[in-house]
Amino acid sequence: MYSISIKNEEHSSDKWGDYVVHKEFVVENTKKNRNKTVGVNGFIVQVIEKHTKAYALCGDGYIKEIKNIDEFTSNQVKFMNDSYIELFPIIDGECEYGDNFQNGGVLQYEKYRGKFYPNNNPPTIGKIEQSGLCFFIPVDNKDFVKPVLKKIKSVKNKNLPLNILGMDWNFLNNTPANGLPFREYNMYDINNLLIYKNSNYIQHNVLAEWNGLIKRNNEIQKNIVKNNCDKLLYDDEKISVERELAATTKLISKYNNLKD
Repeated sequence: MYSISIKNEEHSSDKWGDYVVHKEFVVENTKKNRNKTVGVNGFIVQVIEKHTKAYALCGDGYIKEIKNIDEFTSNQVKFMNDSYIELFPIIDGECEYGDNFQNGGVLQYEKYRGKFYPNNNPPTIGKIEQSGLCFFIPVDNKDFVKPVLKKIKSVKNKNLPLNILGMDWNFLNNTPANGLPFREYNMYDINNLLIYKNSNYIQHNVLAEWNGLIKRNNEIQKNIVKNNCDKLLYDDEKISVERELAATTKLISKYNNLKD
């Protein structure tokens, strides 16, 4: 039996639903020996489920549900409703690639001098829920794990899948797993992987809620409409001090860039 634990766990979050989470895994052999990590080789399987509901304020005072967050954010905030399976290679109990996941604020983004910047007009309101369930699958020796590490580090042939544990895994960088072995969420694969599990479970949960609108949630919910609004603008003179300061800061930043 093996034991998974987490070290160096870090969380940070900001407005508009953006957050960053980092954690590192350690796997130990629960049998009594001098070094519990030596000879512990295999893969941590992590099953991710992520769900996001977000709304933007329209110019007529109604609220529009953001159906396609990728499109709304000019593809700057992706994978907000993606569930998937990913692998973390383990050699001698250590995980070379920690679990890093993040997303930007759910806002519209403007392009300026080749870079995208978030714009909080229209403001948004929303909720993000992400959960991850981890377990460990041991293998006989590290030689089975090394090709997977090499594939992750490789800059070539990323488009060619690699068979691990009887399944073909995607190593492309443009997946929610960001270059780690990736498969889309499905219960058939999860149940097959569980057959080889030999550890405890670890679960993490992330909840991010934000309200960039002036009215309270219960008042806003009454105005949510499913049809498209004519325009996504907020021209009310009662703009919050917080948003006014943010807009001013952005203008100052642009002015300073022009002077460089």
